[in-house]
Amino acid sequence: MFKNKSSNYELYRPNYPNSLVSFLREQNLLKKTDLISEFGCGTGKLTGMLLENGNLVYGVEQDEEMQNFLTDKFSTNHNFTLVKKTAEDSGLPKGKFDLIIAAQSFHLFNPTKAKEEFYRILKPNGNIVLVWYHWNMNQDISHKIRNLFYSFKDKLQQQDRTQIGLGFFTELFTPNGVNHRNIDTITQRFSKAEFFKSMLSSSYASTPNDKLHVEYLEEAENIFNQYSKDDYVEYSFNLELYFLKVEQTVMTIAQ
Repeated sequence: MFKNKSSNYELYRPNYPNSLVSFLREQNLLKKTDLISEFGCGTGKLTGMLLENGNLVYGVEQDEEMQNFLTDKFSTNHNFTLVKKTAEDSGLPKGKFDLIIAAQSFHLFNPTKAKEEFYRILKPNGNIVLVWYHWNMNQDISHKIRNLFYSFKDKLQQQDRTQIGLGFFTELFTPNGVNHRNIDTITQRFSKAEFFKSMLSSSYASTPNDKLHVEYLEEAENIFNQYSKDDYVEYSFNLELYFLKVEQTVMTIAQ
């Protein structure tokens, strides 16, 4: 899904603002002493922030290209351990972690199996945090980009993603209560070349080997031409968190 996309992902996908770590600290979801398992690390955009906070992080990543990127990026950081496994079967020890976090990735997992794995490796009363930046749908360009992605997901016969939201997570994690917060806005401003690379960083994007690649690039160019101003486009995302504390009784059932 991310083959030949890791470099563009690192450079052109949104970084997480410091307000994310600040919020986690304020809500007592993140302490320097927490042992963390991050699922779906990607290129380590959030991983680096957790390491800077002083935490030990076990990063679970199944994509081989992303694994190689993480190995290079954190090769000298002894607080990071790369786990080349899946969210559904991490192989991590039972009842070990204070915090499980997944940023922009849970929708790619099997939700029920991933939840069971989270419960298995969490300590009693451990925390789960799921992070997304969602398109600001008050902007017309956001609708155009999202429609481009979804149309090519179908054209390229890509796997379906889990449709996330508060109602879904409330049902998935019941009887644990799930909290939801919008905590910040992330804005990106791109030249034409940068916009193309951003569009090519998406899991939905075509690759040069796809017969639809030229069509994908043409549609991306049409979006840029329609919405650019002074040779740049600008759009924003809402940074959203879903978080919960997993109670002991549920832990026991899940194990």
